Amino acid sequence: WRLFGHRLSIASPDIQLQADFQALFDGQPSPLLSLRGKFQHGMAAAVHNYLPSAIMPTNAVNWLEHAFLTGQAESGELLLHGRAADFPYRHAKGQFEVLFQARDVTLDYAPGWPVLYEVDGEVRFINAGMQIHASHGRTLDAQLGETHVSIADFDQALLEVAGHASTDTATGLRFLRESPLGRDLLALRELRGEGDARLQLQLALPLSSQIPDSAQRILGQVELHDNRLQVYDYLPLSAINGRLHFDRDRFRAQGIQAQLYQQPLTLDVTSRASNNAQLETLIEAHGELNPRLLEQHWQAHPWLSQLQGQTRWQGQLTIPHSTELSTTLYLESALQGLASQLPAPLDKAADASLPARLRLNFGGPSRATNHLVLESRLAMSWYEGSTQPIERARLVLGQSRAPGVPQTPVFQIQGQQHDLDIEAWQEVLAQLDWDSDDEQPPLPIQIKMSSLYLIHPPSTAGAERTPVIQQWRHPLELHIQDLRYNTLPLGTTQLRLVPASRQLLIQDLAIHADNFQLDGHGSWDYAQQLSQMNLSLDSANTGRMLADLGFASVIRQGKLAATAQLDWPGSPLAFSLATLHGSMEARIDEGTLEDARPGAGRLLGILSLDALPRRLRLDFRDLADKGLQFKRIEGTFLFDQGSLFSEGMVIDSYPAQILITGRTGLVARDFDQEMIVIPQVRDTVSIAGALAMGPQVGAVLALLQNIFKRNIDAATMQRYHITGSWEEPEVIPLNVAPEEPQP
Repeated sequence: WRLFGHRLSIASPDIQLQADFQALFDGQPSPLLSLRGKFQHGMAAAVHNYLPSAIMPTNAVNWLEHAFLTGQAESGELLLHGRAADFPYRHAKGQFEVLFQARDVTLDYAPGWPVLYEVDGEVRFINAGMQIHASHGRTLDAQLGETHVSIADFDQALLEVAGHASTDTATGLRFLRESPLGRDLLALRELRGEGDARLQLQLALPLSSQIPDSAQRILGQVELHDNRLQVYDYLPLSAINGRLHFDRDRFRAQGIQAQLYQQPLTLDVTSRASNNAQLETLIEAHGELNPRLLEQHWQAHPWLSQLQGQTRWQGQLTIPHSTELSTTLYLESALQGLASQLPAPLDKAADASLPARLRLNFGGPSRATNHLVLESRLAMSWYEGSTQPIERARLVLGQSRAPGVPQTPVFQIQGQQHDLDIEAWQEVLAQLDWDSDDEQPPLPIQIKMSSLYLIHPPSTAGAERTPVIQQWRHPLELHIQDLRYNTLPLGTTQLRLVPASRQLLIQDLAIHADNFQLDGHGSWDYAQQLSQMNLSLDSANTGRMLADLGFASVIRQGKLAATAQLDWPGSPLAFSLATLHGSMEARIDEGTLEDARPGAGRLLGILSLDALPRRLRLDFRDLADKGLQFKRIEGTFLFDQGSLFSEGMVIDSYPAQILITGRTGLVARDFDQEMIVIPQVRDTVSIAGALAMGPQVGAVLALLQNIFKRNIDAATMQRYHITGSWEEPEVIPLNVAPEEPQP
């Protein structure tokens, strides 16, 4: 028997349908069905309601219920012919076809992928499969071109998508980031782009758990035309031209042309398994570096102005596909062609080769070490903090191997450096912005070096220096085994700086050389901008100490003990003889004043045996070869306004006793002193007798007898005025009797 209907009409809010229907029951296990119809004004979201869902595969029904979200099925046709049991008519056992024109459809074609909007095109269900041919549409802000979505067999439920979109680079990157690729290709998260791009995509996505993952296929290509990409904050790429290919978990590209800091470079992109079997994307590049162009992007960093020329470089950016690892940038260059006017160890001639290596890590919760190596000059390793650029670091001077990072938050400086120019580095450091962030805890600094040779070229005494910083917040510990200042060996040196609320405490200063020991402590008051130091100096051999410090050999032997209380405006580094203020007490026991060229011994040069014997009319010729032996040299001195004032420097020698008072110009390098000399003779004159020579002589004689603790012969006492420069002092007699005529 047969059941049939003619011009059947169905009208609902979802669709309007007219169809002819026939069912033939001919004794076969399944009836023969025939259905032909037309429909219009259909709602795309309800399309699954008007398909034979009862006899369709479950995967097909599930996809249809969730894929078509909004839109219209403007007009279409329906055809079904075959036995019900053979549906959906594989192997040509029947025919099932639904065809309609879709408009303004929102299609959620696969979980996790960006939805397609405003899709116009043709939708066709053919037997066990489906095809969508879209001529127009949008995803995010990208305009779709020809796009095809198909499922060859709903029972297998493998969705295939092929299409392209014209868009801007930012939208293209957003599409990839918001797709499942964004979870697997973490490199996408670090890219920001501008410019026009064309995206091509081919997908094969299982819609059923019964289909193995191996069936999934993702192939894509991004065409870049004069694009700009920002990789983190350090790598602004521009003028990018080329094609970047990708699949489910890998990128690849070859010969992409671009510019970095307006310099041309070539990029190759590959993905690979790392040593720990984790996938990573590797971007290899090579190009040229010009510091003048670099200045424009790094806010005119003052040190860049010290670099001239251009140099070749090569590097790679490694981006892991795991959120547990960091992205790594590795650069290397011989720096040939680049000249540096920075002080040593950062100085370099343009034609010289200085192999350099830099490794930086970005992002990721795991902690990775950053390295900077300048071959044979320095090597530095550090960790970045979450709120500060350096959390802990170790810098080794004179080394080529990257050191380990300290276990605690500290900046360590180690190694050796034999030509560190103090004046030059002060000028370089003064160019930096030293404004500190009070909210961040200061990083302690430890300097522990085997040797450090400081160079301080001659400069105008008392010249004003540019203040490097207004205050110092970092606790500092310094220990140098072999410290030298120009040619002066200072031996083992240690120091501690302890920041306080309004001042910097200078503690545990100790300089232990072979022939002297200097100890002290002090402070730097930030509010008053005043530095203060209390010092003590001891030497078992003053002569050797002076020789070590570069003075002429004026004194031989002699045990020294001295203390000083000094202050000067500004920081400790602003020390200047022109602004030095304070006092000093010094005593030297049991030594010898030796012959030296006038001025060679600076302050003691005026006592040269080459000048004094003639001017004092004392016969020292028997002592000239041996020098002037003394029991003690003792005095109290004041520093003020660039001069040293003596309140009475006593030289108690065996042939004579000498008292020097007055001024020595530390800045002007001149003398304005008075010297009194009393030979060691047996006959003496009383103070009453001296008063007969005049009240001034009597007063001086009383003072001298109190200083030297003996009676003094006023007739033998000689007074001199010392003037002139350090190099050519003049000793003028004030009361020397005329020479007796020679017989």
